[in-house]
Amino acid sequence: MRSGKDLKTGTLWALSSWRGADDPSPGDFRYVMDTSSGSPELHVWSKGRKAYRTGPWNGVRFSGIPEMTAFEDMFEFRFTNTPDEVSYVYRDRAGTPASRVVLNETGVMQRMVWNQAAGTWSVFWSGPRDQCDRYGACGAFGVCNVVDAVVCGCVPGFRPSSPPEWRMRNASGGCARSTPLRCEGGGEDGFYALRGVKLPETHGSSVDAGVSLDECRRRCLSNCSCTAYAASDIRGGGGGSGCIQWFGELMDTRFVDGGQDLFVRLALSDLETTKNKKFLTVIAAVIAGFALLLLSLSFLIWRKVRRRRMEVAMFDDITRGECPTYHLETIRAATDGFRPENEIGRGGFGIVYKGQMLDGQEVAVKRLSAENRVQGLKEFKNEVDLIAKLQHRNLVRLLGCCIHCSDRILVYEYMSNKSLDTFIFGTYLVQ
Repeated sequence: MRSGKDLKTGTLWALSSWRGADDPSPGDFRYVMDTSSGSPELHVWSKGRKAYRTGPWNGVRFSGIPEMTAFEDMFEFRFTNTPDEVSYVYRDRAGTPASRVVLNETGVMQRMVWNQAAGTWSVFWSGPRDQCDRYGACGAFGVCNVVDAVVCGCVPGFRPSSPPEWRMRNASGGCARSTPLRCEGGGEDGFYALRGVKLPETHGSSVDAGVSLDECRRRCLSNCSCTAYAASDIRGGGGGSGCIQWFGELMDTRFVDGGQDLFVRLALSDLETTKNKKFLTVIAAVIAGFALLLLSLSFLIWRKVRRRRMEVAMFDDITRGECPTYHLETIRAATDGFRPENEIGRGGFGIVYKGQMLDGQEVAVKRLSAENRVQGLKEFKNEVDLIAKLQHRNLVRLLGCCIHCSDRILVYEYMSNKSLDTFIFGTYLVQ
């Protein structure tokens, strides 16, 4: 499928919309290649006015459609720009579903892919994708950012031409320079790098694919009419190569994921102000991040100290109560470091280990699982108090407990004649 123009014969390859979904007569929209001057790009026109554009071809894709690189396994894209022909062609790759491009009756470009299972055409991509794709949404020297609450802003070094209109969310009047250019051989001007954008409309720009980006900068700086420059070919990395220069207003610029770098000419005073603002923004972000880190650390320390105080208080309560307490190291020694070989049972509460105290007494040590260890300190204390008070000759006796950081441990007398469930159910977990 081809879009463009045969420059020898004047043949134009373009699309026209239908009047309606069921009316194939010519509609209001046309999809054509602008080959009049500058870097060619595709436009959607509506009743003689531009409605949408793709951005110029940058050697890999159209500047305003970075997602094209994600389609390369399905489609082959080819752009031709010679004295005889300017055209854009795509072909379906072998083994991929059939596809077509449609300009529908509302002016939306759609790439349709045939869904074999459903027997229908599915929309694979469409444009314009959002309000920033509407042509000239933010006017001359404006830049559109769809992720901001107020989508239109000015290129750094510029200000709204009509602040009252901008306050009413009408940015079509665009932006004006804060400080006039001095030019004077380029010594009083510099360039601001606007990162990750769909390049401005290239109508009236100049292109030289055979020079480096550094040479492009030098040429733009030496020409008082040059307002911006960018690489015309991003293949090969390193910032790209080739040169596009703009000589008037920068129209229809927007931020886009995977966008290109645009170098906008500014007076040196504005360039320094912009650098200072960026530096202050970075410093403010670093300070805010550091403050957040300190706040988080302070909260963690406070929570740990508070928890430790609660543990100490609870430990003291238990000590004053009817349940003796053990140090963790004492229990570690009794169970040989909670060795798996000493495990005699487990369940939802945790694991039970057989141990032997220094005086030779055999014990069963119940170490609560992680899920039970995080239960509230108050609840654990109540549980210990209850078990300690329920001493009975037919119940296993609680000898003591241990609280250390997140560990919750209960120490029982060891039942050498096995558990009661051995005689009730015929199976047992203890040895």
